[in-house]
Order: sequence, then C-alpha cells, then structure tokens
Amino acid sequence: QKVREYGMSSDEFTVSYEAGEVKLEFYSNMAYSIAFTDEVDWARLDKSTFAGDDSVTISYDENVGFPRIAYLVTTVHETGATDTVSLRQRGFLDRMVKLGTVSSSVKGSSAASLQVDMETNIDFSEVTPVIKYTSETDSEWVKGLSYADGKLTVDVDANPTEQPRTATLTLNYLSGWDEPMRQRLFITQMTKDDKMGETLTFEQLRSKATVGATTPVDEYYIISGRIVSDRNSMNAGENTQLSITSVDHTVVKKTQYLQSEDGRYGFRIQTATEDDNVFDRYDNVTLLIKGTKLQYEDNPDRFAILDVTASMILDRVPGTRADLPVKEKTISQLTDEDMYTFVTLKDCEFAVRKGSLTPFHEGYSLSGGPNNTYISKYPRLIRDKEGESMFIYTNIACPYRRDGRKLPYGSGKIAGVVVFEYFTHFVYGDGASPDEMGRIGRYQLRHQCREDIMFSKLADRVPLHQGVCPGCGNRNQILVSHLR
Repeated sequence: QKVREYGMSSDEFTVSYEAGEVKLEFYSNMAYSIAFTDEVDWARLDKSTFAGDDSVTISYDENVGFPRIAYLVTTVHETGATDTVSLRQRGFLDRMVKLGTVSSSVKGSSAASLQVDMETNIDFSEVTPVIKYTSETDSEWVKGLSYADGKLTVDVDANPTEQPRTATLTLNYLSGWDEPMRQRLFITQMTKDDKMGETLTFEQLRSKATVGATTPVDEYYIISGRIVSDRNSMNAGENTQLSITSVDHTVVKKTQYLQSEDGRYGFRIQTATEDDNVFDRYDNVTLLIKGTKLQYEDNPDRFAILDVTASMILDRVPGTRADLPVKEKTISQLTDEDMYTFVTLKDCEFAVRKGSLTPFHEGYSLSGGPNNTYISKYPRLIRDKEGESMFIYTNIACPYRRDGRKLPYGSGKIAGVVVFEYFTHFVYGDGASPDEMGRIGRYQLRHQCREDIMFSKLADRVPLHQGVCPGCGNRNQILVSHLR
C-alpha cells in the first residue's frame, strides 16, 4: 500500500513593505497545486502545479500603503486535502485611529456636543462605534456621532438627574491584516446643574478611610494628583504571593502610585483590570472615584484606592519629571507621610555591589516558567552616609533588572516610590507574630527606571575591607562621607 506524504516548510510568511520574494518548500510523493484564494495584483507565483518534492517562489511588490494580506490554498490532487498559507506584508503606512484624549466631560444642563481631537487615515465609515453605559438604568443619552476636520463630535441629551453619568465610546476598526483594533473614549456628563461631584484633597480622602478595613466609596468624590510610577517598568506594585510556589503576576500590571501635587501624600492605585491601567508616568489626572474602595493599613500608615476604572478619568494631562516637586531626604528623614510618594534619597550606595538588581537563580521566578514562581521580587540593601540602611525592591519582571549592564556603583542619589511590603523569604519563623513575618524595615523604595539609580563611580574610593577609614579612623567602617 502506498504511503501518502505531504508537508510544507511553513504556513505563514510576514514580510517587510519592500518588494521581495519568499520560497515555500513542499515535501510530497503526490501531485498537488497552489493558488491564491482571491485575485491579488501585488503578489504572484512562479508556478502552480507540482509532483513530488518541490518549491514555489512567491514574489511581492513594494507596499506604500497599509499592511495587507493574501491567502493561498494548496490542494493534493489524489486525496483532495487542502492547506492554507498566508502572506502578510507590512505597509509603509498603518491603518490608524487616534483620539487626542482617553476621557472628556460634557455639561448636563442642556443638550450639548462634545468635541475631541481625532487623527485617522481611514474613512470614518470603516469605524464601528459602540456605546456602553456604566449604569444599566441610564437612558441612551448619547444621540449622535460624527467626524470632520480632525474632530470627533459626540452629541448628548440633557441630564435630568442630580447625579453625573458616564459612558464608554469604543471605536472599532480593522488593521490591514484584518485584526481588530480599537480606541476608547470615556465620557462623563455633569448633573442637571452642571456639577460633577465633591473635590477632596488627599488629606480629606484619607480621613474617610478606616484603619484595617476596606471602605466602599458611595459618593461622587473627585481627586486630582500626579502619577509617579511607570507601568512599563513592571516595578510599580507588589505581585501577590498566593502560596509558597505560586505568584499572581498580574497585580503589577494594575498598580500605579498617585501623588498630591505638593508631593506630601500618596495613594496606591489598583485598577479593576489590566486594560484600565492607561496611566503614564507624570500624568496629571483627575478621577471621579465613586464605586471604588478605600483601603487603610497602619504600621506604617498607607492608603490605597482599589477598583479604579478608566471610565473614572475626568481629565488626564501628560507631564514630565520637571513637574514633580523636589523631595530629597536621607533615609532617617522618611516618615509615613512619604508613603507612595516619589522621593530622592541622598548620599547612598549599595552595601554589596555584586551581580544584577536581582542576583539569584531566575529558574525559581517568572522566567523559569509557570511552575517556577517561588519569588516575585528581590530586595537589595542600600545605606547612606549617616549609617542608615534600607532595601530597594526590584520585581523579577522588571525589564532592566539584568539587562547586561553593570550594576551602578559608587555613591550618589537614588529615587523611587516609598512603599512598605513584606518579604517572607528574608524574615520567617514559626514563632514570629504575623506582623513580623517578612518585615524587613519600616520603608522600602521602588525605582521606576534604571536612571533613578544615580550612583557615580569614585575612582579613589577605599574598598570597604581595607583597613582604617581615613575619614574617622574606624576600622572596616568606610561610608559615603568618608572619602579621600
């Protein structure tokens, strides 16, 4: 009995926008053919029928437009079996819809039109809008949608109620490769009196929390502040250790730190989903936090706003590092008020300058696979010229934790968000109280980019292990201030 053989070297090709060609290899002892499923004018085959092992060259033209895709089908003559091959070509252009903001508000006292900057290179008829109202009891108050001259216009009815109301507008479209794409706009409509809610300071909002409890926010409270963390650093927030060998690595993707404009107080922000974490570092944001929860933990005092959604954003203005107030301190000057704020510590150094920011076998962490999640972060000790010390945390998902560059050395400043987190891998014992298990200090620091570690090499530094300090005469006690 004849053994039928048929196979291909690949079933998908992705190529650049420049003209070129690819070769598809066949392995078979039968007759077969290949053809495009639809007529295309930008790609062609050098032949279409084969018998036995063979190959076909697929050539394609330059693509000065959007990404495009063509499908080919192979057919085995003897059995009728078919297989599909895709040719994806990148474009010089990308199909794009881009809104100038992710959120906007509109008055409620009368029917109104909201206008938002929108940039697109496709016809608006190719965009499918979907409106979702936050409250199921809301009437359909978004009444019209149009686009012209770089402006998206949203028409709304008047709000007859004394409560603000919100909706999410999703603009759906397809990429050149028929992949679903979207842009979202979160719309907040004011009350019938054109009011939004009660604006609170960070101190006022903190006073509404109960220590050791999670308090639902049932009022229309508004809070404004500056985002001081970077979601791309993957070092904002602590992933939850679910068990000895299990870590929830999604928490960091939902965590940000919000600081008051004067830098005095901070909140840890945890969004409801990863998609809701749309904040960028240094954004000045205004949030309507009805529907969230306040969390207050003590020893040290720390406050969090949980279940934040992107639809709660009333305003979001990009910023820069220059917009942050200067907060330089020594380790001994840190207080509970600094929790979740961005602080620069002066005259610091690594106590041990060896290895990477996470100097351990990563086979026991995220990079070791889903079954090797024993640890999610590493604490590295720093000390300052006063002899004080504390730990900095680096998550094992932080992209620059061990990127091939040497660990910063010398001394200088280090900046980051002040946090308190347990680390049971360091301090653990059957006899210890739950509050002490994993406590490695009252405060720790979370850097948000490698540039936050501003140490510089000191070529004439006396190594720690060499004899007597020239600054104070103490043996084996050479600190940052004791330099030749």
